[in-house]
Amino acid sequence: MFNNMKLIELEPLDTVFFGDPRGMELNLGGKSLRLPLPWSISGALLYFYILNGGSLNDVRIGCEDDAEECISEEKGESTVFAFYGPFLSYGGRYWFNAPADLILKDGKVTLLKPYDGKGGYRDFLPRIYLPEGSEPLIDEFVDHEFLESYAEGRIIELKGKVTFDFEERRIGIHIDDSKRTVKAGYTFSCVHRRPKFGLKYSMLVAEKSRRDFKFSGIVRLGGEGRAAKITERNWKPNWLERSLLKGGTTVKVVLVSPAIYRRNGKDTRIPDISNLPGKPKLCTLDIPKGNKKNGNGGNELVIGRGPIFISGWDLPRNRARRMYAAVPPGTVYYLKLEDDVDRAELTLSFWKLSLFWERGFGSPLVAVGDVP
Repeated sequence: MFNNMKLIELEPLDTVFFGDPRGMELNLGGKSLRLPLPWSISGALLYFYILNGGSLNDVRIGCEDDAEECISEEKGESTVFAFYGPFLSYGGRYWFNAPADLILKDGKVTLLKPYDGKGGYRDFLPRIYLPEGSEPLIDEFVDHEFLESYAEGRIIELKGKVTFDFEERRIGIHIDDSKRTVKAGYTFSCVHRRPKFGLKYSMLVAEKSRRDFKFSGIVRLGGEGRAAKITERNWKPNWLERSLLKGGTTVKVVLVSPAIYRRNGKDTRIPDISNLPGKPKLCTLDIPKGNKKNGNGGNELVIGRGPIFISGWDLPRNRARRMYAAVPPGTVYYLKLEDDVDRAELTLSFWKLSLFWERGFGSPLVAVGDVP
């Protein structure tokens, strides 16, 4: 899809803290996200790039310091790299959020069945029928081998759950700049993540224009600026390779990372797919007449939880970003293709529907398969 796509892994040398959008006030506690937001990892890598010979203009093209928001940055036009992810590297495998249309029943993984009648699982959209004794898999991680089989329309045996890290409470202080001592009354506690030995936070990085830049060394990672070791490898999942998808077939687009979709200036969970290659249409459910439609809008076949609210720190402008209602990772969109299309082309086009796509937001996986 781009020149020189490669895997970049960041291995923390201490605990890590990835803050949620609520922020953390002094004298109050805070808790790290389990998996960092895309711009936490891509931001660390861009900072490393600038410090090691890159230009600030490479990551701020068209941005004005006094702008309410950098429009070119939102559209994904402001860096020389495109970041896909993040995900985890551990135990010789790569781990991703599980697709939301999977359930675990009697120790086996199977597909959810959309349900038009009453009831269903309230946290999923649209109404979902969960067989008795089953549970959604959306809060778990699955490895790349499982996802590669899922992308080809098969479900293989899940290799079990893995514990990647542990919670660890830390005490923080605030320094009085005039005295360089601890400022009285300004201490706080926060829950960090203690990664298991060998755990790495990973992203795929592609060069938009050839730079041949090598990521290797030490970088500061997360809200506490903990040291992390950077390494790069040659690895790319099969679902990003080129292959032909036939017109008339149904495909599923799974979000690997959170996505920020907007229509008419407002956040939405349904992106505008009208101009995508292959002329896909969003599949819908036939809801019986008289049944109340889902409160989040219509009968579109989109499976996933409600929005997550995200923000972040805008380092060039030294202020917080605006708050976005993002579609969470694992969300599944069912699409019906009208024309033939290359999978890599459809992947890239769907990826670019999200704001901040080049920072990793809205990273998609295109899978084959029918509506269950």
